[in-house]
Amino acid sequence: MIVCIVEQHDIVDSSGIPTGKQELLATHAVDLETNNILSLPQISPRELNAVYSSSLGSWVIK
Repeated sequence: MIVCIVEQHDIVDSSGIPTGKQELLATHAVDLETNNILSLPQISPRELNAVYSSSLGSWVIK
């Protein structure tokens, strides 16, 4: 299982002005089997097919 590290970012409009909305973006991940740290593109965890695990309190890729 891979645990994703996500950050909350402000969404800005085309002028760079904050819209007042936020989005979650994945930045890194940890492979629990190998303990390797993985760099990820800054995209939504859902785009990585990650699901939120309430028991772990994190987004995971199974």
